[in-house]
Amino acid sequence: DYAQTQAWAETINGLEGLGSEMPSFATADFLNAVREMPDLDIACTTQSFGNTSEWLQALAKGKELGMKLWYYNGGHPAHGVTCTEGDAVSFRTIPWAMYKHNIELYFYWMSTYYTNYQGGEGQFSVFTRAMTFGKHQSDSETMGQDGWMYGNGDGVLLYPGTDKLFPEDDYGAWGPF
Repeated sequence: DYAQTQAWAETINGLEGLGSEMPSFATADFLNAVREMPDLDIACTTQSFGNTSEWLQALAKGKELGMKLWYYNGGHPAHGVTCTEGDAVSFRTIPWAMYKHNIELYFYWMSTYYTNYQGGEGQFSVFTRAMTFGKHQSDSETMGQDGWMYGNGDGVLLYPGTDKLFPEDDYGAWGPF
């Protein structure tokens, strides 16, 4: 809800004292953030295709407004991914593009997503199943298992070294992998 987020950002900016220094943050498409939420301090955008000149104009407008652009997750084919089936260079393309366009921060959505609540599931062992996010809805010869927001390893940057919930997958390591 861009109007609500704009209202919150405007309220924060209008506060007196230290409260006005608290930055407002939203995960939102940067083009829409510049147009619809000009008082937002940090727009954290995710994957997108688009017209290069339109994005460069939005970056200039965002800078003029004092809005910072941060980056949030990824997805093929627009750019690199954090999922386990990505090529070895896939994840490395994200900081390269951020450097090229002077984006200062990468917001990693989740590093221990062991409960696929968005896919309507409970807790699961990250060592016995590749899918960590989304829903398995179909199987095909070309795509393999697929479905709504289907992701293998998405949201799992750290794997549990000790697992009390699934003791058969407990490696007995003190700390994560």
